[in-house]
Amino acid sequence: MDLCLPAANASQGLTANPDISGIGVRTAVYTQAALSLVHPLAAGFDGQIKDYELKSLFTVYLGILLPGCALLLSSIIQAKTFGLSVYHGIIVLNLSWINNASALTFFTFVLGGGMISWKQEEERWFKRKARRGEVLAWWYQEWQMEPEKTLVMQLNTLAKVETILEKINQEVTEFRWPYHQRRLKLEIMEASLWRVKTQIAIMGTSQDAGDNEERAYILGNIQKDMKKHQDELLSKKLAELMPSWNQSYNSPVRRWLSKSAPIPKSVWLMATLASAHLTLLSGFGWWLWNAFPDFGIDQDCIPSTRFIFFFKSIPVTSSTLRSRTISIYKFSSLPAFNILVWIIAFVIISYLMGVFWKYLAKAARATKKWMRNKESVVAQDPDPGHDKDDIELGTLPFHSPNHSSSTVSHNTPPNADPTPAPQIRRVFGLNGRAFFFAAVTTTSIFQALIIAFTELTIRDNRPLLKNSVQDPREGDWTFRQTLAITLTIIPSLQVGEFLHQKYRRRKAAGKTFFW
Repeated sequence: MDLCLPAANASQGLTANPDISGIGVRTAVYTQAALSLVHPLAAGFDGQIKDYELKSLFTVYLGILLPGCALLLSSIIQAKTFGLSVYHGIIVLNLSWINNASALTFFTFVLGGGMISWKQEEERWFKRKARRGEVLAWWYQEWQMEPEKTLVMQLNTLAKVETILEKINQEVTEFRWPYHQRRLKLEIMEASLWRVKTQIAIMGTSQDAGDNEERAYILGNIQKDMKKHQDELLSKKLAELMPSWNQSYNSPVRRWLSKSAPIPKSVWLMATLASAHLTLLSGFGWWLWNAFPDFGIDQDCIPSTRFIFFFKSIPVTSSTLRSRTISIYKFSSLPAFNILVWIIAFVIISYLMGVFWKYLAKAARATKKWMRNKESVVAQDPDPGHDKDDIELGTLPFHSPNHSSSTVSHNTPPNADPTPAPQIRRVFGLNGRAFFFAAVTTTSIFQALIIAFTELTIRDNRPLLKNSVQDPREGDWTFRQTLAITLTIIPSLQVGEFLHQKYRRRKAAGKTFFW
């Protein structure tokens, strides 16, 4: 008879620790794992990546990793002071792996969605530049063809141009590309100065007597102040921008680096925190699995403790399990290198899954086409080569991506939004959106497996817990569990606020929530 079983000996058994394996702590970790998937799904479902989405995602994941670090530190302190059983140490490791897997989703979001390729960015840059040229050409045409416009009408026209150019400027400032922001801002300011000088020159041309009085008033009271203000503003902005611009573009190395996606500080901070969490996790796991049979308390129960791996119950004393687990934790304990290797492995798995989905979708389309052709033959379609989808697609209210007017309207300013928002880039030839959702699916599968292993481990080891009246119970509700549940409120509110903000932005653009 196993002496660790409470039924055999009331003084034996595992001491309950509801602060680690209680339902409150587990629910908090599982909720955070779900939030780490809901947020990127909502952000990347439309294939558009914005800076506010990355900032919101960073805030959510920061709120997930920090409590994970606190759980690890408190467990290590408890193991060194009051003692911690191997069973509860395994639960801590499983919960920590769930937290760390959430960080991988953040880096996948940055890799698959945030880093727009240089080629795509250059194409958008030249499109915006051409559109600004059309706006300025339309504005100048307004002056040349109708010089008799009153000053109020002229200023209204200029206000329209300013509004359009400001919208174009906002498109770029929403993204985290400093060198493109500098280029666009510089050209906008130069164009603004050119417009002011042109306006002053036109207002100074000879007109009728009535207009001359009005123009004399403008030139006498506004012209000098306007030009001085614009020149001072331009000089100040150029003085601020040129040093950083020259620093980024003077040397070939900096030019090459500028072509690469600049890494925001939030990504560096998240990488540092994720690497520190993984190092702490690996160090604790290495210590736990290497210290058998002298680790912690309740050492008599170590031979009876079970560990669930891929739905197979394995005793923790298994030499094969211990050696392989120690190898993984040794490898993952190297700072910086550990998170880099896990990200690479994660990306490879996600890419393979994306390729599998790609060919599965092709097979589904081929099967659908074969079935449709078979039905058309049976029905004796007079035109078997005709595809009904062609008619259906032709009736949809879409325009070809290449369809655009080459002429600039005289009475209407050019469209202020000529280019689409940046789409998720292609990753190694795989559609970026497919890669991104494959990565999110990989994370969800990994987290679901760890959750299942944790719950099965708790179920199989529950008979080993002490059931005496004076000992704590796993079902007891403690302050730490209440605190853990409370900490999930902040990420939940942040995700809810992001979803609401996303909905409002999409609704204002006349689009559905996702598409």
